Amino acid sequence: MADAEPRIRRRAALAIGRVGLAEGARALQPLLTDTDAEVRQMAAFALGLLADKDSIAALTAALQDLPLMRLGDRPTPDLFERGRRDRLNAETHRA
Repeated sequence: MADAEPRIRRRAALAIGRVGLAEGARALQPLLTDTDAEVRQMAAFALGLLADKDSIAALTAALQDLPLMRLGDRPTPDLFERGRRDRLNAETHRA
């Protein structure tokens, strides 16, 4: 988990989550503050796959540190809000 290559850290995080290695949750939590955004994302995803209740506090803290995302010149609050809007738009277009 301390490899210099972000790609390796991302893949390790995903592997832990996909195989359901519950003992790996402790190793994933520090990756929530990794310098690479994709590593942080994969660590959160992997912890979600593990459904590790002891990681809830670390995941909640990581959410507080989300930077504003930008779409063009319009700031959006975060990825979750953008996902919610996308889902609503998809439902509207289906009707």
